[in-house]
Amino acid sequence: MELAKYNIDIAALFETRFSESSCPNDLGYSFFSSGKSGGERREAGVGFVIKKDIVAKLIVSDIIMTTRLPLSKDNLATIISVYAPTMTNPDENTETFYNQLACGVFSGIPRTDKLLLIGDFNARIGRDTDKWPFVMGKHGFGKCNSNGELLLALCSDSDDTDG
Repeated sequence: MELAKYNIDIAALFETRFSESSCPNDLGYSFFSSGKSGGERREAGVGFVIKKDIVAKLIVSDIIMTTRLPLSKDNLATIISVYAPTMTNPDENTETFYNQLACGVFSGIPRTDKLLLIGDFNARIGRDTDKWPFVMGKHGFGKCNSNGELLLALCSDSDDTDG
């Protein structure tokens, strides 16, 4: 009801903690979530709440979900919702997440699409603005952690500084 009250078309969710993929429908919206099976510990999970009239195909994993939506006749948007592994996860899980995002998800998105990347990266990017001049602004915060380094590297690889 809150989404309809504010006329929100799409909301990205994280830490949904539902088991496997689900799609209950209510009040003109479709709810999509992904997660691990009922017997596994559910610490993550991502999802979307989308108005029924714009729902498109979703690609689902337990921590990454994408959808591609029409904006106008010739323009499309790819929306990616993520919940990155927390710092308590082994480094291999975090590296696998960023590799899956860079090589699996980003590589399949047409360059003409508008891209929205949203979610929780569990990252601190620090203050080293000289090292990442095209990626972060002048006001970093805190000390960079390993998730922050991977996130900055991903953004740096994705940055189109040549125009």
